[in-house]
Amino acid sequence: MQNTKFVLSINATTMSSPLNLLLLCAALLTSCGERTASLSSTMSLNQTIELDAAFDRLEMVLQKKAPKLYASLSSGASEEEIEKLRSCLGGNRVEALERWFSRHNGATEELLPSGLPIEIDRSIEDLRILQTIPFVPEIRRNAVKILCDSAGDGFFVDVNTDTPLVFHHILEDPENPVWFGTLAEFVNYIATGFESGVFYQSEDGKFAHDESGYEDMMDNYLHLASRWN
Repeated sequence: MQNTKFVLSINATTMSSPLNLLLLCAALLTSCGERTASLSSTMSLNQTIELDAAFDRLEMVLQKKAPKLYASLSSGASEEEIEKLRSCLGGNRVEALERWFSRHNGATEELLPSGLPIEIDRSIEDLRILQTIPFVPEIRRNAVKILCDSAGDGFFVDVNTDTPLVFHHILEDPENPVWFGTLAEFVNYIATGFESGVFYQSEDGKFAHDESGYEDMMDNYLHLASRWN
């Protein structure tokens, strides 16, 4: 437990801390491709159609029910940015992850409770910094962060498998990741939240959610996704 608190204290400290500046400098000199255990993975035609349909569904519901959140979505990543991601993963191509970033490379507003979509450069930086911090679980070292919270935790894609899956992980509870299935299932999960009204746009254009409805939604979804947990 003491080691976990040490990791949390680093994540929660601002980058003005001399320790974190040292970690960042060391991280920038580290090739994350040398440490990230990853496998190349491709998608079948049906899987590609399913993921594209999930994105279409999410964008349509955001345009209708949360236009400011929709407008906060960044444009897709460039081929140069995708190449940087591949280099970070030792040259491996994780097609589902690339399609995620190619659709929208981050956002300026959350789409989930404590879930801000982040851009490729920030994901790569996160991977590099993790290698300088002891006691980080392997599952976290071998995953790419796609949504982040204020503490540095968030939602990740496991890239050390030929079937990349999304999971939520916090360093405070390192042994109990919560799995959300494939990226298509995860995107559909977000869309369901907005369609049902559990997730919504507040009057000031920020992400908001109904707490009790979210708990029920999570219970139902995780029951359906129990094959992953």
